[in-house]
Amino acid sequence: MKSMMLILIPFALFGRSIYVDSNMPVSGDGSSWAQAYKTIGEATAANPQAGDRVLIKPGTYEEDVSITSSGAEIVAMTAGIQLVAPNIVRFPAGTDLSAIDVSSHPDEYYVYIARSRAGNNGVFQIVSKNAGSSQVTVTGTPFLAESGVNGDLTELSAAVGRPVIYRNSSSQPETERVIIDCSNLASVWTILYIGDAIGDGSSDAYPADFNIIDGIDLTGSQNGSGLHLQSSNYNAYMNSRVYEQAGTGILVAGNSTR
Repeated sequence: MKSMMLILIPFALFGRSIYVDSNMPVSGDGSSWAQAYKTIGEATAANPQAGDRVLIKPGTYEEDVSITSSGAEIVAMTAGIQLVAPNIVRFPAGTDLSAIDVSSHPDEYYVYIARSRAGNNGVFQIVSKNAGSSQVTVTGTPFLAESGVNGDLTELSAAVGRPVIYRNSSSQPETERVIIDCSNLASVWTILYIGDAIGDGSSDAYPADFNIIDGIDLTGSQNGSGLHLQSSNYNAYMNSRVYEQAGTGILVAGNSTR
């Protein structure tokens, strides 16, 4: 009799899609458009993991939302990188890029460019890597050629993450918007809060790191912030608007330990 080997692969290794549609008559389990959640809050409560995508159908969502999910750091923020026009990020020789697996997990890895003096800052999707040359190729706005300084993180630097992505699912997101509207909700202080709030009455939070919020508008806070980012890192709020609400549009806060 031939022996057989069973290999168990953790589900979390593979990014999943979670679906949200405000027009659903009742909420499903979020596993497809036919079984979509009715609210964004249900999707955030489903504990999205690194590589997961929360796809949100255009519409108005009358709720306030807390994001407590975290993606994964793949390559820590690294100094001494080079940006090669039009779309190559070259890390210092010997940088370990082995955890970037674009062939098995396309659309799940992003490079975070920081502290550029040439306007190259941003978050860019990785489409391929060349481990031998310690470099990745990205999509997005073409880079202006630039070099960082070895060992100096105050100069041009880059990190790689596998974030959780919250995204407008429309193919025409400029005209078909996802809107979180709190105008009709009493006593809403923050429309979108990023960070896992500590339940001791403090203003601090446990980090919610490596999230991308893409194409989600915020409106109608009657007291405080549109977006409140608390003690969290590597979060991108992009292609989105905060408008017609009281208080601060975007509040970034933290403390000495977080």
